[in-house]
Amino acid sequence: MISGLVLGEVGSFRLRAVRFDMECVGDVAVIEGGQFEARLDLRHEFYRFGRQPLPAGQYDLVVDLDDGARTSFPLEIGPQLRMELPVLVDTHDHEGHLVRGPSGAVQLWLARPLGDVRGKFAQNQLRTQGSTRNALTRGILFRSYFGERATDNGLGIQAELQRRGSDLPVYWAVHDYGVPVPEGGVPVLVNSREWYDLLGSVKYYVDNMYQPEYFTKRDGQVVVQTFHGYPFKVMGRTHWRAQHFSQAKVDAYDARAAEWDHLVSPARYATPLLRREFNYSGDVLEIGYPRNDVLFSPDRDELRKVVRESLGIRPDQIAVLYAPTFRDYLSENDQSAPMVDFFDFEQAQKQLGDDFVILIRGHAFNARTKSRHGSRGRAIDVTDYPEVSDLYLAADAGIVDYSSLRFDFGVTGKPMIFHVPDLQRYKDSRGWLFDFEPTAPGPLVQTTAEVVAHLQDLDGVRTAHSAAYEVFRSDYLDLEDGRAGERFVDAVIASRGDL
Repeated sequence: MISGLVLGEVGSFRLRAVRFDMECVGDVAVIEGGQFEARLDLRHEFYRFGRQPLPAGQYDLVVDLDDGARTSFPLEIGPQLRMELPVLVDTHDHEGHLVRGPSGAVQLWLARPLGDVRGKFAQNQLRTQGSTRNALTRGILFRSYFGERATDNGLGIQAELQRRGSDLPVYWAVHDYGVPVPEGGVPVLVNSREWYDLLGSVKYYVDNMYQPEYFTKRDGQVVVQTFHGYPFKVMGRTHWRAQHFSQAKVDAYDARAAEWDHLVSPARYATPLLRREFNYSGDVLEIGYPRNDVLFSPDRDELRKVVRESLGIRPDQIAVLYAPTFRDYLSENDQSAPMVDFFDFEQAQKQLGDDFVILIRGHAFNARTKSRHGSRGRAIDVTDYPEVSDLYLAADAGIVDYSSLRFDFGVTGKPMIFHVPDLQRYKDSRGWLFDFEPTAPGPLVQTTAEVVAHLQDLDGVRTAHSAAYEVFRSDYLDLEDGRAGERFVDAVIASRGDL
């Protein structure tokens, strides 16, 4: 709650906490005798996922006056508040402070709520100590993209456990409590005491990245690696050599791969590539990707409707998913990169008209930057949308490139247009494990105008590339049938008697 003084004839207002990619809006604050008390719930409406805590980050506090003109301005610091800053914010979901920003206005700085284990010294102690639990903890822990999202193959596995009525506890690693967790899952804050205790004791641990270097596998633990995409671009040992990784770093990856009890392969073609590139000789579950089971679900049409409504897409509009991968030649740290600017959204919207909506989906590397295209007109930025399979269902066509996303999207059978103006440069800078053209069952184009022309004739795209699409699905999506989660649970959990 914030209280203060208002000068002028204003009856009420709202507070907003705003950053470059999101905001939350407070309740109406009534001004009486020039005084006010304003409350700001640090949660925001997050698409179909409802009200979620604000993620960690830096927010500006803005005042919206109810004066008929929608006047907005930064919340200014009064003399009393200036003496009290910084003001502590301390809740279950957030730690942080109200501070004086560079321009003198109030800012809200939210951190991950780690309490007394914040900082390198405390974290090193916890990592050295490991889990304090003497026995294995019954349950399954999913970590997806380092806890940045609760998504990917864990969703399909959890759905299958729920379908069977399993009471196996399901935990999700989360970077902060702003990450929405599937119903029935328990969020566990990465780097908290609970995290270290659970990571070192939980019976089943499933990761789509490498497990942390500080992880020590306990006797009886089952570690499963799913990775997060179909093999195509240069990866693993070939990529590490190209990046001149030290031998010590490569050895660390090999040591972690030796701890996997199972490696999930999404397709038969993928298995030898995964074994070779990640130096893995253990058990491979050649089962398909559980994350794509939802694309076969009997509820998929209803989910499509809900997702489109949450994005503001009318039933009569054609939704197009624009989803380029990141470019290595734009990445300075192998963790983040600005999105490519090949596509002219303004031109496309003018030519396509009101019948089309473009969903702009940046890669995870793009999501870690403040460089966003943003939502403009009938182009909606969904880079931060938590679940990409929702977008596959919501879309009617895809504008894709070298990303392995095209394999998942191919499960839907919807037309794809391959916008690849930098094809040779991408091949030279990153490279691929096999030829690109057989994995591109659609037109390969270079310009926005060409993309638009194909979008205006999607029936023609389907007809012209139907044979190539069938070959693509036969060669690369041979295990996708909506039952990958079932096969995972049978092989990993039911076989060990833990349902």
